[in-house]
Amino acid sequence: MPADLWKRPSIAVVACAVVVVAVFAARGELGIARGQARPAPVAGGAAAGPVVVRAERAGRPRPDAVHVRGRVSDTAGFLLVGAEVSVPGKAAVRTDADGAFVATVAATETLLLVRAPGHRAQWVVPALGSPDGLFVRLEPAAPWDAEPKMPAVAPPALTGEGIVRGLDGKPLAGAFVTALGAAAWSRTDEIGRYVLPLPSPNPTLVVHHPEASGDGRGQAARSAPLELPRDTGTVPLPEIATSIGSALRGTLRDERGNPVSGVAVQVRGEGLTRVIESGVSGMFRLAGLWPGRYEILPLGHRGSLGRSQQVVVDRPYVDCDVRLQATVERRLQVLDEAGAPVARAHVAATFQGERCAVAQADGDGWAALRVAATDTDFEVHDADELQARPVRRYDGDHGRLVVARP
Repeated sequence: MPADLWKRPSIAVVACAVVVVAVFAARGELGIARGQARPAPVAGGAAAGPVVVRAERAGRPRPDAVHVRGRVSDTAGFLLVGAEVSVPGKAAVRTDADGAFVATVAATETLLLVRAPGHRAQWVVPALGSPDGLFVRLEPAAPWDAEPKMPAVAPPALTGEGIVRGLDGKPLAGAFVTALGAAAWSRTDEIGRYVLPLPSPNPTLVVHHPEASGDGRGQAARSAPLELPRDTGTVPLPEIATSIGSALRGTLRDERGNPVSGVAVQVRGEGLTRVIESGVSGMFRLAGLWPGRYEILPLGHRGSLGRSQQVVVDRPYVDCDVRLQATVERRLQVLDEAGAPVARAHVAATFQGERCAVAQADGDGWAALRVAATDTDFEVHDADELQARPVRRYDGDHGRLVVARP
């Protein structure tokens, strides 16, 4: 009978296991605590006692580098090819044939410098983690422009960790979270958890989920201003429960009323900034909005300028029509108050606070530049010392721009 025991598979397996354990024990490679040093023996050779091993909590890695994707155009909506996008002290990347770029920045770097020939350089703070790409619009350069100063932007010293719950009280995955005044976004994981840099110890949090259930209205939330215990380090944040949001539906049209597709439309308000694109028949839609006031601004398209519109989101669905403003070639004469031409004057045209054209007049004060058909403002500077000449009036019917005498 004993001889038959070795023919049983279970006995053979046990024997092999004993041999393997004995070999590893003899070599000193049999450890109980992975990654832990074995306790040193105390006097007399006795073991220091049992070792309690606890599983280490896996930290969520923070990326050392972030890829910022964006597009550069001028204020009239023409894409800028070959524009330089750079992080201070590093080599620049250039935009491609579609005006697009991908810049790699450190997670602590929050500034990009964008340049293009004939345009005013601009410092940009990218919204890291944003659901949208970065859209940069450069104004045409003017002779009196100074080199832009790099703004002082300190990386946030405070980080919050929290959980978002949906309508059913369960963790809500895929929700975007930001804070008022912050230039960063976070997105909840599969258990509704997020990590967000905070601008202050008194943040107001905004949650935006356009695709979540809610009859096509998405889900949204906005916290009251929080009182956090400190202003540095990582702090837990209270849970946020969402409610059904509102949806903004609109149609983008040109100056003749025809729908226009493929145009970037910025929606901004209540701590939220999104950029969406008009689709078939010029339609655009954005759900997951918290009630409040929003500005809708088309970002310009092939020479047409974007006219902003204010809307109040106070019901489940808000519909609106948004228009582009056509531009026209305008020939005008710069005159002083005595009727004398201002030779070689520099003229800049602005629309809704953005410079859209710059030209220099000839010896008789005549200048030609493409401007918005209506609601255009002008800025005039002398040719030699570039002294500003306040504009007194503009007579569009006769093409006269009257400025103050020096």
